[in-house]
Amino acid sequence: LALALLETLAREGIVHPRADWGEPAIAEVTAAVEKTLDRKAHGIALKNLAKVLNWAGKFEEGRKAARRALAFIPNDAAAHYEASVSAARLGRRQEAIAEQRQVLRLAPGHNEARNSLGMVLLAEGKVDEAIGQFQNVLERDPTFVKSYVNLGLALESQGHVDRAIQA
Repeated sequence: LALALLETLAREGIVHPRADWGEPAIAEVTAAVEKTLDRKAHGIALKNLAKVLNWAGKFEEGRKAARRALAFIPNDAAAHYEASVSAARLGRRQEAIAEQRQVLRLAPGHNEARNSLGMVLLAEGKVDEAIGQFQNVLERDPTFVKSYVNLGLALESQGHVDRAIQA
């Protein structure tokens, strides 16, 4: 945000950055500012930013914000989940799977991550493993409707039409 403001002020001729202003100077200022921040609060803010960016469909920006959040709060399941969301939407399936597995290591009952893992596994052609993830969600929460739908899709892809309809 500060960089965007500085660029706007410079473009309007209000400020005039020094000649040596560039990536090294930006990195130095960033490091100095981040040293003064509450690491956990900053990580939470970045995680929330990632969530908003993902919601807005800005997945590359959401991925960057989630990765930065994880530098501050590496064991935060929700930050890993946001990283998985953006990775999956960007087609980075292996990255999404790794992040979803990290979410489940930190929070085994995170049904949204488990369902998402099932969807990425299904896209990877790992149908049996995907079915297992959907069934796991439904054992934990029989009201998690998305997993019924996804289980049906997975079963149908194996030719189990009757079981798919039942799901």
